[in-house]
Amino acid sequence: MTWNQKGWYRVILVGWLILGTTAGVGAANISDFLKLSPYIEVESSYDDNVFEISENTPLPQDAKKREDLSWNVRAGVGADITLERPYLTLGVGLNYAFEYIKYVDNTELDETRNNLDFKLNFASKYEEGIVRDRLKVKIKDVLSVIPIDEEEPLNLGNRVLRNDFEIGADYRLFSTRRVTFLLGYAYGRVDFGNSAIDVPTVTGYTHSNELTQESQTHTGKADFKFILNPRITSVMTYNYAYVNREETSGELVSADFSRQNLLGGFQAQLSPRIQGNFQAGYGWTRYKDVGALSQGDQNDFIAESSITANFSNQPLITLGYRRYFTENDFGDTLLTGNVFGRVGFKVATGLLVNFAGDYIREDRSLLDDNTTQRIFGVNTEYALLKNIKLLAGYDYKKRAFFAHNFLADQDREETSQVLSGGVEYKVGRYILLKGMYSYTEKTSDLADQEFNRNKFTASGKVIF
Repeated sequence: MTWNQKGWYRVILVGWLILGTTAGVGAANISDFLKLSPYIEVESSYDDNVFEISENTPLPQDAKKREDLSWNVRAGVGADITLERPYLTLGVGLNYAFEYIKYVDNTELDETRNNLDFKLNFASKYEEGIVRDRLKVKIKDVLSVIPIDEEEPLNLGNRVLRNDFEIGADYRLFSTRRVTFLLGYAYGRVDFGNSAIDVPTVTGYTHSNELTQESQTHTGKADFKFILNPRITSVMTYNYAYVNREETSGELVSADFSRQNLLGGFQAQLSPRIQGNFQAGYGWTRYKDVGALSQGDQNDFIAESSITANFSNQPLITLGYRRYFTENDFGDTLLTGNVFGRVGFKVATGLLVNFAGDYIREDRSLLDDNTTQRIFGVNTEYALLKNIKLLAGYDYKKRAFFAHNFLADQDREETSQVLSGGVEYKVGRYILLKGMYSYTEKTSDLADQEFNRNKFTASGKVIF
């Protein structure tokens, strides 16, 4: 195999830069209020089906081989700032990650990624006046790279830069021993990069902003809590959101809409270790016309309920149900129901097992169809020695798609299964070595969507 020399130089340069800037910093408290956590990780993978395609499917344009060896260099730093003063509490969280991906043969997949996650929390602690320990301000910004077509994440050009920003404030209007009433407002927006696209499943579009939904959202809420007795609290929540779509041309222009949700119910301490949450209500969605097109308003029952058992260490059990409105990437409103369960327990000394299961149904009234998902997973870890863990997992997902999904307009069902295993070795305090193998099998009603995949990965991570 031949290696692109320029790629080697980039990997070495990035490594030295990160090591140089973080050496001596350490994952430690720089002061009483600042903690930095820099790291660098190098990973090598062999994948016998890089593009996740069936054996009879031709390679994507400009691709060289089905199998390939790749190298990833990941580096980042986390910063946590907590400032306590007589009149306020300030918390800042920042996580930056850089990733450089280099393929030996399919060099068109080489990629550089930058991700930023920023959070700010502010709480007032004034002893007097209308603010008086009642105001909380939050700011969050997340910069990430996502695929436009989630079904084909490795297609050339199928990635776009996305930025999620939100700023908001909560104000506790009044609070007594038994009654609390809180008001809140938040402003958020979603922006995408205007990059050229080359996604085979999509034709007639030349830029990612023609396939993405930039928007800004205004959200208001009112929360009311009344303690009936030491075990039961009555709750009522009202939420209002107005979503302003910013598309101005093209087929994917979506309607602006407003949504209101009203939920009422109880939070209960069923026992010292078991908590319950039961809320039900109604949701209203109203759409603005888009030119001569109009969409019918949507109203329906919504709910949130769960029971959680939290014992001293293990087991941890959560069972619940949610029914809510949301939007997909193409502006369709979905009424989603989700039955879920999470169970984790300690089988024996050093052996932990976690189960997770979901049944999700998304109803799309615009075209009177639905998508269902059945998801199950189990993951285990066993402490073979003090610094060595054995890892194993199994994930199962079965999906039945919308009849008129924008990127896949055929009815179909597909099932995917992933079996994984490996070993993790912690060398001292700051170095982590890991080796993993995974086998993926996907079956589908469409022959060109079926594939098998074997992937071997070895990595080393240094936490300074």
